[in-house]
Amino acid sequence: MNNASPDITEGVNLFNNSFYFEAHDYFEEIWMETNGTDKLFFQGMIQVAVGAYHFSHCNYTAAHSQFMKAKRKLKKYLPSHYSVDVRKIVDEVAKIILQIEEAQFRSSVKLTEELLFKIDFFQTNLKK
Repeated sequence: MNNASPDITEGVNLFNNSFYFEAHDYFEEIWMETNGTDKLFFQGMIQVAVGAYHFSHCNYTAAHSQFMKAKRKLKKYLPSHYSVDVRKIVDEVAKIILQIEEAQFRSSVKLTEELLFKIDFFQTNLKK
């Protein structure tokens, strides 16, 4: 990969428009071409997209697993990376994880797609 920072805007837009599988593919392409510490960031972004995909298809066990992995990885990039509000992603993923865990023990807890979130940028400069 060249030294230029990848533009992740398209992957974020796909995610924010609920095209989670396509966002996964987009981030995976970047991940495959990335070296160094950014590789873990993109792996976390892939896992967030895969978790959202599984969640949106009511596969809560797989969603929980992916969100747990993503949270562990993305915590290393707080508060932001590539101008992405990583703190918001980690916080929102943590809420979803708790909701999935609660739903396993209390039938009154309903899991709905409203729990899924949008990825935010901190500024208009989208480079790292």
